[in-house]
Amino acid sequence: MNKKSSSEAIIHSAAIRMRVVGIGNLLLFLRSLDNVRNTMLKPIPMETRTNREPTVLSNFNEQRIQLHLITTNLGEIFNISKIIMFVKPVATDYPIT
Repeated sequence: MNKKSSSEAIIHSAAIRMRVVGIGNLLLFLRSLDNVRNTMLKPIPMETRTNREPTVLSNFNEQRIQLHLITTNLGEIFNISKIIMFVKPVATDYPIT
């Protein structure tokens, strides 16, 4: 018998690009639903003025992906005006056992 789940497709996040200015280091995390799986990405050192939009490689597969951004030191600030996540579907569903 071939069972089919009603859940969503599995997507692959390859990279994240953002327009960010600020002071300090911006820490990036990707999380799955209910934070079952998570990964820390390469931090972005911020500048108060820049003409560049850094791209960070991510390589994360899940049904839904949450981007979590933080700074950890006092006095660190950031302003994000654009976020682009490079994602594509890689599977229609998880197999049912």
